[in-house]
Amino acid sequence: MFKWAGQAHAALRVRDLERSLAFYQQVLGLKLEKKQEIPARGLTLVTLRQGAFVLELLSGPGAPFSPAGGLAGPWDHLALYVEDLEEAVEELRRQGMPEEGPIRRAADGVRLYFFRGPDGERWELIEAQVERGEG
Repeated sequence: MFKWAGQAHAALRVRDLERSLAFYQQVLGLKLEKKQEIPARGLTLVTLRQGAFVLELLSGPGAPFSPAGGLAGPWDHLALYVEDLEEAVEELRRQGMPEEGPIRRAADGVRLYFFRGPDGERWELIEAQVERGEG
């Protein structure tokens, strides 16, 4: 078995790069790290970051879009921890993002919420658990 050194990134093929950029920057708060054209591969690669989480958006003929109506390849969803789940859900509702039901509790008691991004990609928000130590 080999040892992991850490998470590198997740990559999504998107249909409308500008729409997706607006969503991931304005709604999820990711910061633009790099945008590059790669003519030899026929695509635009955009790298976004929030803390240690890195998301690459791929667009163009070299990255054909595949709708995520069901499972798109082996991936089911991407998950993010959020500090205030209600606030995050309200913002997503204001932005008109399709939701997959209400906030719910997992078997371990953690609260979570699923929604779809601009191209139908499936996201899960998980309420961050803050450890409460004694004074």
